[in-house]
Amino acid sequence: MNAKKIKTVLLAVILLAGSFFYSYAENNSKRFVIKTKYFDVIYKAPSKNTALTISENIDQLYLDLRKSLKTEDFYHFEHFPVYIEYSTEELNAYFTDYPFRHIVLYDTVPNHDLAIFENNILSVLQHEIAHAVSLNVKNKFNETVSNIFYNGLGFSFYTEPKFITEGIAVQKESEGGMGRLNNPYALHVLRQSVIDDKVPEVQELTGARDIYPSGNLPYIFGGAFTQWIIESYGKDSYREFTESLNNKLLNYTYIYKKTFKAEIKDDYRKFISSLKIPEVTKNPYDTEGIFDYYSLFENWNKSQKSKSRVMQVTSYITETDSGTAWYQSDSGEVWFSKREAGQSKETIKAPLKLFTMTGVEKISFSSDGRYLAVSRIVSLETRTNVVLIFDMKTKRFLKFSNDYRDATVLSHDGKYYLAAVKTLSQDCTIDLYSFDQKGKFTFEKSLPLKYGDIPFDLQDAGNLNLAFIFASVNKRFISLYNKELDTFNSVAVPEDIFIRDLSVIASKSFVTGQNGILLGFSYARKENFPRLGFLSLKLDDKNIVQSKFHLMANDISGGVYSPSVYFSSDSRKLPSVVFVSKFFDNSKLSMIDTELFEFEQFDAVLISEKQMPVVKLPSNEKPGLLSAETFSPFSYMFRGIFVPLSLIPLYDQEFNIRSIGLAGITWHSKGYHVSAGFDPLTMSYGFTTSLFNQSTSGNSSFHVSAHCAFDSSGFRQTEEEIFMTSKLPFFTHSAVVFSSTTKFFYGQPYQTPFTVPAFKKQSDAYTFMTLVNQEVLELSTVHKTGAGTHETGGVFAGVVFNYSLLDSNIEEINGRGLNLGFEAGFIIPNLLPFENPENITCNLPLTVQAYIFPSIEKFMTFDATLVLFAMEVQKGTYDFLLPLYLNRFYITAKYSSALNYSSLVNMAVCNPDGLRQGLDGAVYSDSVGIGFVMGLTINTGYFVQLGTLNVGADLLFDINQKKSGTNRIHLKLCSQLVF
Repeated sequence: MNAKKIKTVLLAVILLAGSFFYSYAENNSKRFVIKTKYFDVIYKAPSKNTALTISENIDQLYLDLRKSLKTEDFYHFEHFPVYIEYSTEELNAYFTDYPFRHIVLYDTVPNHDLAIFENNILSVLQHEIAHAVSLNVKNKFNETVSNIFYNGLGFSFYTEPKFITEGIAVQKESEGGMGRLNNPYALHVLRQSVIDDKVPEVQELTGARDIYPSGNLPYIFGGAFTQWIIESYGKDSYREFTESLNNKLLNYTYIYKKTFKAEIKDDYRKFISSLKIPEVTKNPYDTEGIFDYYSLFENWNKSQKSKSRVMQVTSYITETDSGTAWYQSDSGEVWFSKREAGQSKETIKAPLKLFTMTGVEKISFSSDGRYLAVSRIVSLETRTNVVLIFDMKTKRFLKFSNDYRDATVLSHDGKYYLAAVKTLSQDCTIDLYSFDQKGKFTFEKSLPLKYGDIPFDLQDAGNLNLAFIFASVNKRFISLYNKELDTFNSVAVPEDIFIRDLSVIASKSFVTGQNGILLGFSYARKENFPRLGFLSLKLDDKNIVQSKFHLMANDISGGVYSPSVYFSSDSRKLPSVVFVSKFFDNSKLSMIDTELFEFEQFDAVLISEKQMPVVKLPSNEKPGLLSAETFSPFSYMFRGIFVPLSLIPLYDQEFNIRSIGLAGITWHSKGYHVSAGFDPLTMSYGFTTSLFNQSTSGNSSFHVSAHCAFDSSGFRQTEEEIFMTSKLPFFTHSAVVFSSTTKFFYGQPYQTPFTVPAFKKQSDAYTFMTLVNQEVLELSTVHKTGAGTHETGGVFAGVVFNYSLLDSNIEEINGRGLNLGFEAGFIIPNLLPFENPENITCNLPLTVQAYIFPSIEKFMTFDATLVLFAMEVQKGTYDFLLPLYLNRFYITAKYSSALNYSSLVNMAVCNPDGLRQGLDGAVYSDSVGIGFVMGLTINTGYFVQLGTLNVGADLLFDINQKKSGTNRIHLKLCSQLVF
């Protein structure tokens, strides 16, 4: 090996190490830590107040949970890391043992679903501490072993399905009277499943279900079932159950039976039968005054699919026209229906699709209907809020800004103002911007709120009035801010009701008359389904002078979510309303004629303020009690996974792993992996290291690895890899995906005993240097078009660059490959124009992809896959040693073809001579086949999180063969892990 090659190797290693340490240092820069008795609270400057609040409360939360779970006599945590991340704009948190015990908490304000606590951030943290405690109820031997080798080492990874792990955490968060088990909106899916006759079996609550509803079931069903178990058997018995799950390698059903002397399936049925379910008609459209909204449009062939999910509705009414828009989360489509003034109900045109957009959280019309504000969440490096404005006249978007949520547009005398919520940590402000039709935004005013206070559902209430729900601690208000007068008025929401989904009817009609505003909302009491509510407001020039609540007195199946005025409503009292009905596994757009239902009426309590109630947070710092230190990214480098074996790979020149060493040690921690050891079979020794990182959204990641091996003759081989990937969403439902892979090998390749005499040492005569690089850039519009697994559509196209270099001191084994290829394809969700039966796919989804210049061996490849039949099963077992869950199965028809060069062609796209030579005598090969695939998941514990394993087989028939004389019919087994 000459000096030039040595420099190449050294440069590769330096670049690999340097890129990691730069990224690692950048990712961990400017962090601080506050150390309590049991925890290390790690944060960046914007989360200072949150860190102080957590630090003052976390030890007591932990001790209270240990007492409640009756685990005081078990292992105490020491310097348990809690990482606070403020850049992810979606409140969430997680506990993990990998690679060591820690909690990650996303420091932002919640949406309606999690705004159910007195202190949201502490309650979310309490939920995760409950996981940390309940999953570590280990005896002394198991705890000692897990502290030496790996914190997650134990039996709970197998024994505890998700409805048990999440169940106890939800039960604990709800013990104080708040939390999800005390929230009728959270419990609605549980109660609705009984009405719909779709109660999932206990083995279907493990998290293996991967169609809607999925993620929420272990929390709600598991939490309520856990509450029933504790009430039925007591906390001592449940502690015994938890301890057995952590220390006995048995199926959870056997542990349950041994602990409680009952079958878990039988107890689950008793729990379901104990639920208090409102007496309602199963199909709400069988109730007089409730209608399927789509049925109101004549000559429109679109129906609400059995699995559709309508999530948001917004409307406006003016003297000239009125309209309603709604968002379907299963397809990302926003639809619009309109009625001109004087137009009869019978001549209203069928709804039109405005646009398709993923991640929409809210849509809101300006009171004149000119603009539709769209608030969405996109996955960039983190989960990020984005606001856009859709111009209903020009049918184009005005892009506002990232980091804003819950937007609306105020309209008055031809002028328009955007109002949106800006968040940072637990601080919220309502910012107002004027804008023109060209999309030029000018800052007008900022309305900062008290730390921890949250505005929801901003709406244009006309005449520059901004209406919204105002959450302060555990109280709710409906508030009205006037931009022109700078006045702020509120109405207190009764303490016995929950409220969400505010809408505005800014019209000179209905119950409020000429000088009033009518607000609609969804409300619920603890034992009820979500219902329809109104707040009528009468105003003078500046303030509210009269206010009255009108609360629907009836429950209806599906509840009432996102109510908005029906544009053809002609009532002079309360208007008819379009709303979302949420059933167990779908949601639909419905309409209610309010004149046919009773409403409870009472005066509201007015709270008038001259301005927004802004209160600065007093300093939480207590000198001598809590002090912050600069956090070192290497603080936990000696916490991780210790394995008393080496994982030293030996490669051949094509990067195939041929051997892995045995004797040695391996250490795996957060962001890095090292291993060193000796392989007695090959008499080799060496080391390997990997460095990696991933964005919190999962949209980008990098992985760097290097290994070096030696034998009795000295240096043997080195292999390095760099992998980076990034996905950048843009516009409404498109994304650019970039990935880069580089591999480098130098040394003597290891050959298996089958290719050379057993364990024969390599010599310098077999020295190789291999360099491989691939760069991929792809543009895709592929997105979900419906709720079904195969309801996906869109197009994709990209370029692929490949470079390979093989250099050795064997003359016939040298060469370079250089190629630039192009790929394109499309997915059609259905070739046949009909809707599928429930849980069945038979309308022939099609995927087609083609490659030009895919490699230096081929000119073209073409593949087409047609789904002939698919069925959602979503059923599992629970009482086997390794229980399984069958997600689905499907049958496909396939066609594949390739045009193979007669000789290798480098850079065919700009090499016409080589291309002509390669095509001269090229061989065309193709095959057809039929395939059968099953989606299987291991249905217990941590295994569920590994994803669904698609296993199956293809029976192929070669029409034209690349090499004649071989068998034309062959069976190909296939498997794919889907996360």
